[in-house]
Amino acid sequence: MTRGWWARLAAICAAAFVLRAGIAVVDARRPLFPEFYYYDERDYLRTADELARGESRGAMTPGKEAYTMLLVALHGPFGSGPLPGRLTNAAFGAGAAGAWGWTAASVAGPPAGLAAAAFLALWPSNAFHSAQAIKEAPTSLLLALCAALMCAGFGAQGRRRNLLFLAAALSALALGFLRSQLLPVAAAAGAAAGTAAWVRAPRGGKAAAAAAAFWLLLPLLAYRPIKAALQQRLGSQNPEYSANILPELAPPAAEPGRTPTALQRISTYRRNLLGGVIAWSVQMHGRTPDSALWPEVEFRSWPELALFIPKAAFFELFMPLPGLYPLQGKPSRMLAAAEGLVLLVTALFALPGLCGRERDPAALFLLVFFLLAVPGTAFLEFDLGSASRHRIHWIPFILPFAAAFAVSPRRGRP
Repeated sequence: MTRGWWARLAAICAAAFVLRAGIAVVDARRPLFPEFYYYDERDYLRTADELARGESRGAMTPGKEAYTMLLVALHGPFGSGPLPGRLTNAAFGAGAAGAWGWTAASVAGPPAGLAAAAFLALWPSNAFHSAQAIKEAPTSLLLALCAALMCAGFGAQGRRRNLLFLAAALSALALGFLRSQLLPVAAAAGAAAGTAAWVRAPRGGKAAAAAAAFWLLLPLLAYRPIKAALQQRLGSQNPEYSANILPELAPPAAEPGRTPTALQRISTYRRNLLGGVIAWSVQMHGRTPDSALWPEVEFRSWPELALFIPKAAFFELFMPLPGLYPLQGKPSRMLAAAEGLVLLVTALFALPGLCGRERDPAALFLLVFFLLAVPGTAFLEFDLGSASRHRIHWIPFILPFAAAFAVSPRRGRP
């Protein structure tokens, strides 16, 4: 990439920040959406205010605690209220757009990189959620940095290659404090990409190529001891939460003398988790989510579970869509449906853009990460509101391939 290319990417990032900062300020003075859109942000801000005053707070999830501590840190120089967190997140969101542009350029060429960055800069849901004081923007930035550094590393050599992989590992470690369940996903994607690099490398370079497979294992191994040490040193508010990467599947109630099956455990875990979220919404805000995604579903067979996961993934990535979900004349749902159509077309563009790149280590890293991350989060998605926040993390993984095809359909393939 030339200096001119980096200058254009910086201009896109600046425009992305201006858009998000404008939304943050305008929305703080005159909310753009109904009150329930801001429940999570208000909960973060209320918790941060209590911690800043030294008040005790009940147990939080590790990701919520990490982001709340960031808000507490902003209290000192900038004061309380939503704007410090919102403007910080606006910068994070703009940085994520730039990092994904770098990723797309590494995988599909500089024009595709600028197209991908511009798409993310102007994506309405991405801009709105990046302008709220919630943890989506820092999560997006750390995901983007991990992907960008890994993909750039596969195209580098020698010491620079190792430094890029090390930086990617550090980004993944930081990501673990917000979403620890993504650490095994990153490790698996890195292993797949490193294996592909080893296969493609000449005989003398196979050892260096194979080393790429192990870099993202480091955050997976280091997360628990580092998290536990930080909790002890900082006086965690969460004695009830461990540093486990993945939650345990609590056994459901069973008849005397009968052991619950794995399928029953999975069904009960999902129902309990989603039921807890709905109960929290009712208790805290007096409102039941009206777009809940099958909170009472029970899986009676493994094929039924296997068919449910693609449906859940489709809902998380694209819904609501006209004709497939009742819009009920609500402007917010109609806008979301229009956006869903754009995202669906983007995914369709990614298919021809991916063809021929599936053996490229950088492209394989993005593809494997996407295919492993989406089913897990989609399986536990509780409503379309949370889906609109989470999809801003996953769509960028296929965006380089869509951008390659959109920029040059005839030359979308390498």
